This record gives sequence, C-alpha cells and structure tokens, in this order.
Amino acid sequence: MIELLLAEAAFCVPAAERAPVAVVDEFVSAYNAHDLGRMRQVVTADASMGSPDKRTSGQEVLARYESVVFVRYPEVRIEVEDRLAADDVVAQMESVEGLWEPDRGLTIYRVNGGCIVEMGISQ
Repeated sequence: MIELLLAEAAFCVPAAERAPVAVVDEFVSAYNAHDLGRMRQVVTADASMGSPDKRTSGQEVLARYESVVFVRYPEVRIEVEDRLAADDVVAQMESVEGLWEPDRGLTIYRVNGGCIVEMGISQ
C-alpha cells in the first residue's frame, strides 16, 4: 500500500496553471525520451486515457509504457503533424514511429491545472 501511495505521489497534481500546449509538448518530449518521471509530472494518476472503447487510468497507461511499449519498441516516438488548441483542449494528428508498423491518428488531450487529465486516441 505504501508503494502505491508513493507511486501516485509522483504523478501530477492539478494546481499550477501552465498553457495546455506547453503541457502536451512536455508529455510528447518525455514520451520520445522514454522518461517516465517527466511523463508523471504532467499526467494525473487518475487521468482517463485510451480509445473510446477502452479507457484506463494514467497510472495504468504509464506503467504499460514502462513495462511493455518502451521495452518492446525502444525506438518508439510520437511525431506531431498538426495541432488545434482551444481553452483546455489540445487536439493533435500524431504519427507513432518505431512500432512494427507506423501508426497515425488523432489524440485529444484535456489539461486542467497544468496536468493532463484526459487523453483520447482514435485511429
């Protein structure tokens, strides 16, 4: 239980106001560096993440990145192709390189208090 609390403490807690685009840029930069510590700094543990038919928490998604995605695909990275930002929402066309086959889709981030609280992916 203590380990879980410590793991959750490392995640972003909405407080500081940072521009949503800057928060998403930090997430993409940290993802491309495979830096889970930096990713936790901009994602809440309970963020709603995933595709419309399969949502999970930020804590679960980042754990999967660490134990599966970054291990199996050491060259994986996100390339931002286009972006639209309004208020607390950043929508990006992204391509993911370094997988067995390149993937492209729309990712929509919602930022609150300097933290990503929702990330939806559609192909």
